[in-house]
Amino acid sequence: MSEYVNESNIPMKTIQEVVVPAREYLALTIKKGQTLRLIDLEGQQVIDAIFFNLNDFEERSSCVVTTLFNKTLHITKGHSVFSQKSNIMFTIIEDKVGMRGPTGGFTGGYCNDDTNYARFGIKGTRNCRDNFAMAIAPYGLTKKDFNEDCCASIFMNLCEDANGVWEIREPVGKAGDYMDLRAEMDCLVAISNCPQERAPTNAFNPTPIKVVVYEGSL
Repeated sequence: MSEYVNESNIPMKTIQEVVVPAREYLALTIKKGQTLRLIDLEGQQVIDAIFFNLNDFEERSSCVVTTLFNKTLHITKGHSVFSQKSNIMFTIIEDKVGMRGPTGGFTGGYCNDDTNYARFGIKGTRNCRDNFAMAIAPYGLTKKDFNEDCCASIFMNLCEDANGVWEIREPVGKAGDYMDLRAEMDCLVAISNCPQERAPTNAFNPTPIKVVVYEGSL
């Protein structure tokens, strides 16, 4: 395994490193105290994620509770990700996208075949709901074990204009941008490398991402 040297020149051991192709998915476990890094390899790619308590799959991440306790829709460095039981699951210790521009990825929701058909008139598209279901299937979980509130759409650019228009626009993320999340409990992480290609979500061009787990806090 490789090592990463943090800002304090402390080498951090890489536990796992995976490139997730465009439109694909991943599930992994992470222990309390480890750091999850989500990397946008080519820029303008959204990473959808759902977090489960590894010791109680009924406890899941909640965008409603996260924005409630952080008192903002702009969830970024220094904020915590909460479960629907009001427990802290992760702390965001770095966010190269959110600190540079407005993003709104912790509002819940994900692309799915139903909304894609309603919006674009096309059935059978790759979508985040199906990706999540395939990612968690080996753990005995199904679509019934998550909902829209669970999903954080990391790096998504959800904007509100002064006139009240609320819409998804092309991401501001650049190649190599990343978010670091320190685990505050043992978690199962389900990731959908968002496959949306008919809307500005990924600048109409889904691309690969990299997921890295480090031992300890960076």
